[in-house]
Amino acid sequence: NPKYEELQPFFTGKKKMVFLCRNKNDIIRAIKIGTEYKLKYLICDIGGEAFRVIPELKKSGVPVLLTVGFKSPSTSIYAQQGKDIRSEAEKDMYPANAAKLAEAGITFAFSSYSTPEPDKFMENIIKAIEKGLSPERAMRANTTHHAPIFGAYGRIGGGYGKGNYLSTLKFVSNKYAGRPLTFRRVVFRLLQF
Repeated sequence: NPKYEELQPFFTGKKKMVFLCRNKNDIIRAIKIGTEYKLKYLICDIGGEAFRVIPELKKSGVPVLLTVGFKSPSTSIYAQQGKDIRSEAEKDMYPANAAKLAEAGITFAFSSYSTPEPDKFMENIIKAIEKGLSPERAMRANTTHHAPIFGAYGRIGGGYGKGNYLSTLKFVSNKYAGRPLTFRRVVFRLLQF
């Protein structure tokens, strides 16, 4: 069957599968499928609820792509308990997701998936820092962590050799000097090395 043939690279480990997870139940389901079929996979936490399943993520060792959209999905328990609880979760809990994963030692990288506007991406990373994520960890989550997660170390953000791509975040001002912390993203290809 041609449909099943297209899945072969994923089940033989030649390609990595990405599970788009909108809530904690989706994450648990993805871990079960990945474990059962011995897949190479990662979780894209588009619902921002990885913090609710830290023990399961830690046990599985699966890397996570974290959205910085900070919107409660309609399937979330917080969205179903009314507007006030949803608003509180979007203001406090979802921005703290990255800090909780970092504290637990879970590998993650930031994703712009479900981020409504490009300007909100960096703005929301700053919110994650304000909720406890270290600036250094935020920088790694937006630069060097992508390459190993996707198996592209030495090609994207993971090396400085000729022909590699380097993705960096530049700290433009210092939050602790009384000015807000902002980032400027710089991406360039290394041609001379």
